[in-house]
Order: sequence, then structure tokens, then C-alpha cells
Amino acid sequence: MSSRQFKLLLVLVVVSGLAGGALGRWLLPGRAAFAGEEALQVVTAREFRLVDEEGKLRARLGWGNEGVPGLSFYDAAGEERVVLVAGEDHAALGFNDATGKPRASLAGGEFGFGLSLNDATGRPRVWLALEKENPVLALGDVLGKEVVLLSQGGPISAEVMLQVVEGEPALILSDAAEKPRAMLGLVAGEPNLVFNAPGQVRLVLGSFEVDYVQTEGTKRFPSSSILLFGETGEVVWQAP
Repeated sequence: MSSRQFKLLLVLVVVSGLAGGALGRWLLPGRAAFAGEEALQVVTAREFRLVDEEGKLRARLGWGNEGVPGLSFYDAAGEERVVLVAGEDHAALGFNDATGKPRASLAGGEFGFGLSLNDATGRPRVWLALEKENPVLALGDVLGKEVVLLSQGGPISAEVMLQVVEGEPALILSDAAEKPRAMLGLVAGEPNLVFNAPGQVRLVLGSFEVDYVQTEGTKRFPSSSILLFGETGEVVWQAP
């Protein structure tokens, strides 16, 4: 996963933990709050708090610990349920459940825009993001690890990936260490199927390009080819 994608997902995960922020000015309706008083047009403060009839905090507009302005809404039990923050290079909206666990987050900024959906433990399980022109859809397991990922370009990793790089679609299956073990895709418009040992191509069915170090040349095999590779990467058998 690229650093920008990581930054985007990181903002999505932590946004619900950011409490509050304040705007320098807050415009109010042009009518008086109390009878007989002159209507206020501008109120300036560091923080605003809204309480219910029992004096419980239900909303807060002020500066958070991260030094960014934000708006938070609380339920009757005092749990933060909705938070909106705006930082130097991003803005984010987060939704928490009744236990305070983050369940959904929407964030955007210079790095892109994304949506994160979390399970009951607060772990991200679904990500939908757009980094510049690169769309990404990821599904995570109970440990928060990406296991299925659809993307268009970019250095990414997951156990199952469907992506398009330079106009060529590919389906990639990886092991638990996120090492690609099988790949089905197109090479210059020709189909190929590749099976790997960890870090090494071992079997290719279809079109494939091989670099010959000794002759400093490159040979492209047609889509009717079958290639077997040795442990050092050399072609040990081929057909036709």
C-alpha cells in the first residue's frame, strides 16, 4: 500500500478519537436570544458547549488536543457519537456507537478521499478510497488486515487483489506473508497465468517476457507458451 493510501486509511481509523475543535467566529441568527436585548450578529469565543435540561454535555465546538477545530455530539450517557474535524491538510467526519467505538469515518484532503466502516471492536473492515486518480476498495479480516483488495494502480498488497496497472487487469493471490503466489492477467494484451515460489517465478502459462542477463537481451514468449523456471530464475523447460 502506498504511503498516501496508508495516510488516508490512518486518518479514517483515528478520526473518531479526535475530540472537538473551535472556529474563531460563529454567526448566529439575527434575532435576540432574550426579549429586550439587542440581537447579536457575531460571537467570538474559544469554545461553545451545549447542554440538555439536566446539564449534561450534548455538543461541543472548540479546539481539540491535536490543535484542530472540531464539532462533537454526545448522547445522554456522555459518549461521543459524531465528530467533525478540520486539520491543515484534511477534514474528517466520524460516527461512533453507543460504546464509543468508531464505526464509520469519512475523510478527505490532499492525499485523497475515503470511507471506512468498522466492526463492533472498532477495527476497519471495509475501505473505499480515491487517491488522486486511483480508486481502492479493500476488505479486512477480524485482525484489521487487508484480505481482498480492488485497485487501479499503485504499490498495494493483500491476500486477494484485483487491480489495473497501466491499463492491464490482473488478479493476484498472495500467501499469509503477502507474497504473490499466483497471478492471472494480461501482458501487452496477451493472457498469462503465473505461479510463484516465495520471491521466484516457477511456472508460466501464456505470454511472458524473460530477461537474459548473460546476453543482455529480452525475449517475449507467445500466449501459447509453457515455461518452467529453476531456483535461480533460469528457464529449464519450455513449450513450444
